[in-house]
Amino acid sequence: MSSPTRDKRRSRLTVECLEGRALLATFGVPWHDPSHLTLSFAPDGSAIAGHTSSLFQSLNAQAASKVWKREVLRAFQTWAVQANVNIGLVADGGQAFGTPGKPQHDPRFGDIRIGAQKMSPEVLSVSIPNDPAVSSTWTGDVLINSDDAFGGKKLDLFSVVLHEAGHVFGLGENADPKSIMYGRYKGGQQLSPADIAALQALYGTRALDPNEGSRGNDTMGTATQVQFPGSYTGATPLVVYGDINSTKDADVFAVRPPSNYTGPVTFRLQSAGISLLTTHLTLLDARGNVLDDTQAASDFGDTVSLHLNRVSPNQTYYLKVQGATHDVFGIGSYGLGITFDAKNTATPAALDSVMRGPYQALSNNDIASIFQNPAVALFNHSERDGDLIAATQLSTTPGFFQNSHYETVASLSSPTDVHFYRIQRPNVRNGQGLVLTATVRAVDPNGVAPRVAIVDGNGNALDMTILANGNGTFTIQASNFKGGGNIYLRVTPGGAGSGVGNYALDAQFGTTPAQLTTFAGGNLDAGVGQKFYNVYIAESQIFQFLLSTAGTGVPAGTSVQMTITDKTGRVVGTLNAAVGDTVSGDALFLTPGAYILRFAVSGTGSNLVAPLSYSLVGGSISDPIGPALEDPTLAPVYTSPTMPGLFVYPGPVVTPFSYLIAPLLNQPPPPTLPPAVRPPALP
Repeated sequence: MSSPTRDKRRSRLTVECLEGRALLATFGVPWHDPSHLTLSFAPDGSAIAGHTSSLFQSLNAQAASKVWKREVLRAFQTWAVQANVNIGLVADGGQAFGTPGKPQHDPRFGDIRIGAQKMSPEVLSVSIPNDPAVSSTWTGDVLINSDDAFGGKKLDLFSVVLHEAGHVFGLGENADPKSIMYGRYKGGQQLSPADIAALQALYGTRALDPNEGSRGNDTMGTATQVQFPGSYTGATPLVVYGDINSTKDADVFAVRPPSNYTGPVTFRLQSAGISLLTTHLTLLDARGNVLDDTQAASDFGDTVSLHLNRVSPNQTYYLKVQGATHDVFGIGSYGLGITFDAKNTATPAALDSVMRGPYQALSNNDIASIFQNPAVALFNHSERDGDLIAATQLSTTPGFFQNSHYETVASLSSPTDVHFYRIQRPNVRNGQGLVLTATVRAVDPNGVAPRVAIVDGNGNALDMTILANGNGTFTIQASNFKGGGNIYLRVTPGGAGSGVGNYALDAQFGTTPAQLTTFAGGNLDAGVGQKFYNVYIAESQIFQFLLSTAGTGVPAGTSVQMTITDKTGRVVGTLNAAVGDTVSGDALFLTPGAYILRFAVSGTGSNLVAPLSYSLVGGSISDPIGPALEDPTLAPVYTSPTMPGLFVYPGPVVTPFSYLIAPLLNQPPPPTLPPAVRPPALP
């Protein structure tokens, strides 16, 4: 269902239409934290690169808001229930699509944003799959053609979004007419066995939560006992996490009040912001008598609660958690909170934040510390893993294929703290090389963005590629690993600040490496302190840039600044990398036209003695928001009038690629004041 793009190497965005095409996008890359994905509906008026979203106006004219929202969410949930994936519905602040921020866990809107705009007639929708080489809030976004009429005999909104959701989760199109990922719209389809297998190859099968144990916990006789943290008085809520992994599953928990407590208790069951589970909570006494019962009113994830005005300290109370429906909304993750109200000091907002996680792996003492003093709370900050011999052995994340996915939450407790983790490579049958992608990211409260490296058994760093270093996220990738055997990950403080705080580490083995393109590179020295490039953009596209610098004998504080300006001299993007570092910034949306790319020495080493090298690599996503033919500023340029599919750039240069970055032949002299220099005139 996707229209062709000209940049066959770099295009990842898919444009949904009624015409077939050869698969041009790079897929097969899972989200680094799929169990905590969020989705939001962008309000009308949200900017989309020169356009504004009209999602509510266009779809409300065709069906009630609750109806079409449910169809969109049902499409994503149909995929999510088949694997270790959760989609939590969150509010959307209306920021522009692609606004600078984190690719996942941005608090202003969902990881996946749904919008709508006018597109050319053959287009149904567009989507941007996850890609670790494109660290952008564009990742995961889906835009629907606001001119299309859904709900009739011709178009089925559920089927269109079901196909797009597959792309968002990392699946490409195929030639199987029975698959929802087939390249032409058919309507009325569900997931095929091959679709489910492809999803589970990336995200595993939906796992039982750790509370299930060997016997499960779906009866009072096998109930999970809710544990107290040390020296518990009731001042902080008790929080446990679980997952209803089928419509027949139930989780039962047993809890006793603290010693001598006889006051009120509130039991809170939350899937809101966590998953799309429609919750059902039952409170029972020790004899199995139902004391109270409630269920969610929404299919979009909800929070329900039960309350007792008085309890007995010698009484055991049982909480039964179930899905309230027997469809896909009866499956998903949740948080269960218990507050002893007469002693509780935590606010409802603090409880909501903790319930959303990602704290499933933390101890009761760590969770209590978040409530007690979130500004300094640290997790699992033992120093025992500070050397390779004492490396923490990570276990495969439940539900994923053996040795394919690992995750942990921990803390760095000093600026010199070092953590080592040991993971095992999965076995491979055909000798295919493995790709390891590891991400560290800041986790609130008291989050810190460290760095991660892949090392061998002697502690030597292995060759790796930095895919992202910015917005609180650091991602690396290394390829061509053999199956079996151990490998080590080293986490250290990085960047500015104290280096002390909480982080999450996610590591996964796959077979699809990120594809990086070298855009520019060269040397700067005392004679040439800056260099300029012409940048020609034929089609609207998103660029992700990573700037690396290197040099010996360069004064401390020296860095290289990259600047992109448009034809008016307006700065549209900058990056600044200290010598020896690699940094990434926010993805840039560049519309068709000519730009100037400049590299210049900055900082204390502006007067260089030794040469300083720079390299700019990254990726691009062609046609990121559809044709938008009614907007002339987004219409393609440099197109060849006689050779369809080719572009002709000044020079002349004829190429099939939708951009060209070329050095200026006559470089201007070094500027007197590097930051204030005006770029040369555009041709």
